[in-house]
Formats: sequence, structure tokens, C-alpha cells
Amino acid sequence: MNILRFIGFGLSLGFVGLATTSCEPMSDCKDCEVVTIQISTGDILSRQSAIEYCGADLDAKENQAPVESGDERIVWECN
Repeated sequence: MNILRFIGFGLSLGFVGLATTSCEPMSDCKDCEVVTIQISTGDILSRQSAIEYCGADLDAKENQAPVESGDERIVWECN
């Protein structure tokens, strides 16, 4: 009976350890969308649907340099 108690305690402790150490905290997530802006006027030409990004993926979107083509600038906006 003691061995079953020991195994149960070990499994419980392992589960608690896994449950409390997530890869990315939920507070580190934002909704990001691609926005196309006309450079000469500053007008927003289009805005794509937002997608949720977290952790390293979010950092990559927030730090991505704008792309310019002709009179348009394409940027990621995250909120």
C-alpha cells in the first residue's frame, strides 16, 4: 500500500509541476493585424483581420520593420 501512495504522490507532484510551468503566459498575447497605409496622406487603405500571437511570435510581429512599396507602407499593429 505504501508503494501505491508513493507513486500517487509522485504523479500528483509531477502534474502540479507541469501545470504551473507553461511555455507562454496568457498575458503575453496580443491581437495583431496587417495595416496598409498610404505614405503621402497617412490614410489607412486596408486592415486585415486580427490574429492572436503570443511569446516569440508576438515579439517578431511587434519588431518587424515596415515594408514599403511605391506610396504604400505595410505594418503590423498589435493591441
